[in-house]
Amino acid sequence: MFNRIKCFFKKKSVYTSEVFKNNGVPEFTLIKRRNIEEKLNEVVNLRNKVILFLGYSKSGKTVYRKIYFQSKNIQTIVFRCNKNSSCIDFYRYICQEANIPMKNEMNNSSENTVETEATIGIPDTATNGIKTLTKSINGKTFLYPETKVDVNHICNHLAGKKNICIVIEDYHLLNDEFSKILSEDIKHFLDDEILFVIIGIPSSPGRTFRNNPDLGGRTVNVLFDYLLDSEIEEILDKGEEKLNIQITHEVRDEIIRYSMRNVYLVQSIAQVLVKNRGITKTSSSKIIFSDPHDVQKACQSLHDDLLNDYKDIINSIMGGSRKQSKTKAYNQYEEILRAIKDFSIDELEKGLSYADIGRNSWKKMNPELIKEYITKKVYKDEVSFRASLNSQISAALTKLKDNFTKTNSREVIIYYDNKLFLMDIVFKFFLTWDDDFISKS
Repeated sequence: MFNRIKCFFKKKSVYTSEVFKNNGVPEFTLIKRRNIEEKLNEVVNLRNKVILFLGYSKSGKTVYRKIYFQSKNIQTIVFRCNKNSSCIDFYRYICQEANIPMKNEMNNSSENTVETEATIGIPDTATNGIKTLTKSINGKTFLYPETKVDVNHICNHLAGKKNICIVIEDYHLLNDEFSKILSEDIKHFLDDEILFVIIGIPSSPGRTFRNNPDLGGRTVNVLFDYLLDSEIEEILDKGEEKLNIQITHEVRDEIIRYSMRNVYLVQSIAQVLVKNRGITKTSSSKIIFSDPHDVQKACQSLHDDLLNDYKDIINSIMGGSRKQSKTKAYNQYEEILRAIKDFSIDELEKGLSYADIGRNSWKKMNPELIKEYITKKVYKDEVSFRASLNSQISAALTKLKDNFTKTNSREVIIYYDNKLFLMDIVFKFFLTWDDDFISKS
């Protein structure tokens, strides 16, 4: 009888990677972001502002967006951007997903039986080369120019529809032309109470408002970086219960510190921390984690797990360095990586200029090395040495996009408006725990 009761109360065994899950929806450690939900509920009800989902890669923006709008029974029309996306592509995609007609349609006569056939995209000299829709009616051919797919066309069809939300993913990748048109058109979506969500990195608002200052009061920023301490505690509490473990306050403080309050890093560090003790699923007896140094070991292990992904990305960033002179005292691409490692998250969110990176590099330059290169007359004096450093860093920043493009690599940093911005906070974590990233390039 006792054994049956004991079996009844025995915890259901689940895998550690299911509990502390760092991709997709974490079923067992999913938490409500209360501050975020309150903001969203107000805007979704009023439909008077553009919603900006802001956060680094792997901060939970997309997962939360899916869960939230599904719970509200709101259809999301999601447009995923890249550097080649155009506004006309975006508007056509909205029409396609929302079943908005993109062509003029004839009003068929009630007096005649009409058969129609359409050929799309035929240039016609009568319409000055504009593509037309050709319709054949009772043996006669009629030409109709394509309906212009613009913000007016979309708003006329979507105005008043409460169950649709338009979403732009990876807004920070938009080219300037697309960004400019969208900045000007967003006001019209708002005027017709069409729900609009822009998802991007923390620096995205600068691009959104640049071409339309009037948007300043008509947006709401929903910040996914960073988790509150209480939210991290809740994740760990849920993990403890599912895995039959106990994580002490000292260990929790270290997880909060090294995770940079990023949800991916919280889940990943916790997962590795537990697995390093050999716990791959729910423990049969209570296991206590009390040594803060175990968190540092977990971070180093996580770094090693990320090595293959980020080694290739570092190679992409360093791609422009291979042609530089061997007589130089520095590698400008290494200095960019060093800046990502050295500068705080707050500073990276504001963006780094070439001068910021140059100052950081000069501060860390070995004084003996500076003296040596001046003695050898590689540089005339410290002023010319420092000027060369800044000049080369500036040139390297402008080539970053080409380096990523040539290797077809994921952009973890981006340079626009003469500033360098971080796109992936996990990349900074990787560099933080890597003492020899330069040697890996």
